[in-house]
Amino acid sequence: MHRQHRRIALITGSLLLIAVGAWARTVYVNTRYAKVRESQASTAAQVGKVDFGDGLTVVTDQGGFLQVSVPNGKVGWIAKMWVSDTAPSKDGLAEKAGQSVRAGGTVTYTAGARGLTDEAKTYASSKSMGDAAAAVEKMEKFQVTDEDLEQFMRAAHLGDFRGGQR
Repeated sequence: MHRQHRRIALITGSLLLIAVGAWARTVYVNTRYAKVRESQASTAAQVGKVDFGDGLTVVTDQGGFLQVSVPNGKVGWIAKMWVSDTAPSKDGLAEKAGQSVRAGGTVTYTAGARGLTDEAKTYASSKSMGDAAAAVEKMEKFQVTDEDLEQFMRAAHLGDFRGGQR
């Protein structure tokens, strides 16, 4: 009887491992790159560096962090804000932005500004708001390089640079 219980336990455990593996959650890096660290602390040792679009297998979900398995096989922690449950589309804007960043290019970020229609420009001119229309056009042409953005974030201790390092 004891041997039969062991077999049942072994079979049950094996089935559980198979089920867990089948339901493993994958998340995708949604930032230019991120460091995966030994612990949740921003000063913890780095176990891996992941790039935009990389898939990571979630081991543990804990508060604002995920413990993940990285492509090099190591396990570490990453902030949830740097990942998404949705893989970037291979032909979508996010993938093109990622390709540009990986190639060292510049990505233009917008915040929903789509310019003014001709009617809006005419109205702005009629109300002596021509300066506002010119400001919108200037804003549309404004670009920030990845290097400038990273330097700003580092100086202001924003995002991954909250601890002063990355």
